[in-house]
Amino acid sequence: MKVITFKVPEETEKKLDSLCRETLRTKSFFIRKAIDQFLDETAIYQKALDRLNDVSDEIITAKEMSKRIS
Repeated sequence: MKVITFKVPEETEKKLDSLCRETLRTKSFFIRKAIDQFLDETAIYQKALDRLNDVSDEIITAKEMSKRIS
């Protein structure tokens, strides 16, 4: 595993410290979880944007989607 060093505002560190004490988890645990979640959500968002901008990708209504997956 690699080590990454970065700065956070003091208030963020206080919140993180408090969460760690309450849950008996490490800062690294929560920082890894937060970064993983951000990367996953960003990838999903980018995929949606790519599909929206792809003129060959058909846009359908939610009702039509429901029919297709039933």
